[in-house]
Amino acid sequence: QEYDKISKKSMEEAISSETSGDFEALLLAIATCARDTQDYFAEVLYVSMKGLGTNDDQLVRTVVSRCEVDMVEIKQCYQQRRGKSLEAAIESDCSGNYKRFLLALIRE
Repeated sequence: QEYDKISKKSMEEAISSETSGDFEALLLAIATCARDTQDYFAEVLYVSMKGLGTNDDQLVRTVVSRCEVDMVEIKQCYQQRRGKSLEAAIESDCSGNYKRFLLALIRE
């Protein structure tokens, strides 16, 4: 936020204009996460379940790493951004014991 005050563009715009490829993606992820951690992880969860199939590694890694840290806030961000609860997304995208495991981790 301080960078935005003294610069004519946001940190993300500066990164995009000065870098490219995987390095750009890495720096953008760091900047986005630093700006709003819960919103960043809500987006990671959405991307892991959108479209056909599920990126199971990304979904499990995110849920397990955040469930005891800030999952309540991440669920709120997810609901606000997507108009659907994270629980509902997992319910519709996963099944069996895998679904029950994920739901148990995200519940308060």
